Amino acid sequence: MNRQRVLIWGGGLLFVIVMLALFSRSGDSGLPFDPDSPGPAGTKALRLLIEEYGADVDVVRGEAGVGGELDRRDADVVLVIVDRMASATHTELREWVQRGNLLVLADGISPLGPDSSPSTLRSQCTIDAFAGLGLENITVNGALDVGPDDDFCLGTPRGAAIVSSPVGEGRIITFASPQFLVNESFGSDDNAVAIAAAVVPRSGRNVVIIDPNHIDPGVFADGELPGFGDESLWDLVPDGVKWGLLQLIIAFLVLAAARAWRHGHPVPEPLVVNLAGSELVAATGTLHERTAHHDHAAQTLRENLHRTLVRRLGLPAATPDDVVAKTAAERLDLDPALVARALDRSQPAGSEQALLDLATRIHTVRQEVLDG
Repeated sequence: MNRQRVLIWGGGLLFVIVMLALFSRSGDSGLPFDPDSPGPAGTKALRLLIEEYGADVDVVRGEAGVGGELDRRDADVVLVIVDRMASATHTELREWVQRGNLLVLADGISPLGPDSSPSTLRSQCTIDAFAGLGLENITVNGALDVGPDDDFCLGTPRGAAIVSSPVGEGRIITFASPQFLVNESFGSDDNAVAIAAAVVPRSGRNVVIIDPNHIDPGVFADGELPGFGDESLWDLVPDGVKWGLLQLIIAFLVLAAARAWRHGHPVPEPLVVNLAGSELVAATGTLHERTAHHDHAAQTLRENLHRTLVRRLGLPAATPDDVVAKTAAERLDLDPALVARALDRSQPAGSEQALLDLATRIHTVRQEVLDG
């Protein structure tokens, strides 16, 4: 695959990724504190645990007429994970509790529970539902004020993480924060033990969970709480920025296609003329002959003979000419004068005849060496 195809396929893949990011939205299955969500921020594990203890669990999605809805479902326990309800619904729930029912509130800043207070030491527990459980570690941050008639756990009379307040003939059990109820934290520490003891101290109860993600935002008391919306980070990017990124991607694809597209047939280019080795030598000799470089030719012949002799005699390449001539005469039984004249680089070859005589001597010596 050539470079142009890589650019085209890479740009196309980038375009598909951006399009998926532009037009895809996350489903409701991942909403935080959703009793039907198995995701890390959902609370499906909490709902299943309550059912395992023998309670009938209903999920209310919407707060219109909550009081009448609870009476219709014959509920005696209501679990509010995050309070996003209007003040009118608060009044209905408080009246429902006063008739002898139990409200378990996991939102420490809800108007239905006690006020928040600075964190305190978690050492005492006076709530009957938690007696004998030995709660020591629970993922609840912060503390709540403890009234004179309130019971508490994981705290002191000045402030605690769990507070049980009497309201008429019923009670409201409030936890300082709801994070211990999500799926990813539910199995840690004593989280599951604490909520099970609060919601289903005995079997046979009808429990209603109010889903905070399906309440009409138009009836919120203080507007939607931050961090609980269903919009992703990409949804918050302005449309102008999204269209600008789309235009950049299209421009890149057009540029890549223009650079990769071949217009017409390939243009033939003239190739360098290849010469055989013998033709190159002949051409070089002809040039030397035309320029009358007899000395250069003579020098080349002598150097070639020197290399042949030192290689045949096993001498170093830098051996002087006189030593090579003497060694060749002794080992190969050659005429020392003939070898010396053939290697004598001080003798110029100023004419074609002189160059021819030198070539003859060198040829004679070379033949003697080969025969020897």
